[in-house]
Amino acid sequence: MEKERYDKRVRIYGDPVLRKKTEAARHDEKGLQKILKLMNEVIDKTEGVGLAANQVGISKKIILLNLEEYHKLPRFFLLNPEVVFAGESTDEDEEGCLSVPGVSAPVKRSSEIIVKGADLSGRQTEIKADKLLARVLQHEIDHLNGILFVNRLSEDDFRKLRPVLKELQKEAKKKK
Repeated sequence: MEKERYDKRVRIYGDPVLRKKTEAARHDEKGLQKILKLMNEVIDKTEGVGLAANQVGISKKIILLNLEEYHKLPRFFLLNPEVVFAGESTDEDEEGCLSVPGVSAPVKRSSEIIVKGADLSGRQTEIKADKLLARVLQHEIDHLNGILFVNRLSEDDFRKLRPVLKELQKEAKKKK
């Protein structure tokens, strides 16, 4: 595996790390605690509700959810999360992303999902989620698969955002 370069900077639209599918994470892998500490620091700094490891340059299947304010859930990490059930019912709601700053748009997502993954001790866990928790989980799991919320927009909505996205791509190239 090539040596990854990461820091406390959130990667911006146009950075290639955001488009790569991430690799499985192990609860006992070397350097995991450093990654978790970094992700906690970044989410504190940005006040985000979710963060995927590749958003800070780490190509691992790790997400951090920070929904204390909305769901009274403690902040938690999930390793190797995957949606194993997505209900037919969908909701459309505004989404934004730390990696696409200043941009928000309506995104249709399943309103009820089941996600499987592992906690930090390696124990398999299953989360039944709806509403905001379901949306955030889907958004962060998309990141791990190289998908950004703008890829889920209608053609018209994407076309409207194209000039802003091109500017973000230029900014990402400068930061390399």
